[in-house]
Amino acid sequence: MDDLLIAGKNVQDIAHVKQQLSKEFEMKDLGELKHFLGMRIIRTNGRISIDQNGYIRQILKRFGMEASKAVYTPLAPGSRLDNDGDASKADIKQYQAMIGSLTYAMLCTRPDLAYAIQQLSQFNSNPTNVHLQAAKRVFRYLQGTQAMGLVYSKHNGNTPVPIQGYCDADYAANHDRKSIFDYVFILAGSFIS
Repeated sequence: MDDLLIAGKNVQDIAHVKQQLSKEFEMKDLGELKHFLGMRIIRTNGRISIDQNGYIRQILKRFGMEASKAVYTPLAPGSRLDNDGDASKADIKQYQAMIGSLTYAMLCTRPDLAYAIQQLSQFNSNPTNVHLQAAKRVFRYLQGTQAMGLVYSKHNGNTPVPIQGYCDADYAANHDRKSIFDYVFILAGSFIS
């Protein structure tokens, strides 16, 4: 079974594409999109909201974090993760599964997790309990932000479309003296890069 989304401005064009596809493939039209690949899609008044509330609840439960106390940031402010040779080792498979689950959420609807995942994924081959606790903190952050996601709004065309850009760097604050840099560009309220 393969899922397929068809989107467009013109209802007749969409109907034509469906008709052409149904001539070649056995298919079933499930109607207006509500859920897709673990994402919840809500259309209202020229807006589309996409979140992974259900998926996030599922991974919180999978890793025993469904009753955890929420925190307001994915990583503790000022925290530095490194390879401390003296720290006790964590379960590698569990750590990798946690990072993989967080990565799927980030790629679909949660760009706010990108920095934390970038930091944590550096230790996938040799995590310590310090890294595991930092990963659990990201899950605690998700506990308080489960319904957060992306919102795309219709543009009315009469006013200029504002583009905003933000960037940040740590200016070689890490022990290896390498800078970490990130950016985001937003067009009319939607992430574009």
